[in-house]
Amino acid sequence: MLAFYMSANPSEPSELSFGSYNKNKFTGDLIWHDVVHQFYWSIKLDDIEIGGKRLNLCKDKEGGCMITPDSGTSLMTMPNWALKAASQHLPKNDHCHSADDFKDMAFIIGGHRYPLPAKHWVREHNPTS
Repeated sequence: MLAFYMSANPSEPSELSFGSYNKNKFTGDLIWHDVVHQFYWSIKLDDIEIGGKRLNLCKDKEGGCMITPDSGTSLMTMPNWALKAASQHLPKNDHCHSADDFKDMAFIIGGHRYPLPAKHWVREHNPTS
C-alpha cells in the first residue's frame, strides 16, 4: 500500500506513506486503486481531461493506459504519443507566459476525476529574469 496526501497549502506539506497512511490527514472517503504493474506501481488511467474536455487517449490502447504516481519527479512526464495528443489541446501562442494562458487538467482514474490546476503543471516564463 502506498498513499499520497497532496496539499495545496504551503504551510502544510504533502505526504507519501508506504504500508499505511496518516489517518489525521485523510478526513474524507479514501479512494483505492489497484496496482496493475507492480514494477512501476502503475495504476489504470481512464483518460486525461483538459479544460473540461476528455482527450480519449486510452480508448484505442490495447489494455488501456497506465499512470505511475511519482513523488520524486519535478516535471510531468508522459509517452511521446500521449504528449503529442495532449499538445493539440494546448495554446500554440509563443507569447504564453502565465498559467492563466492554459486550461486546467484532470486525470480520470478508476472513474474518479483528479483535478490539476494549470498553475500546478505549467512552468511560467518570466521574460525579465
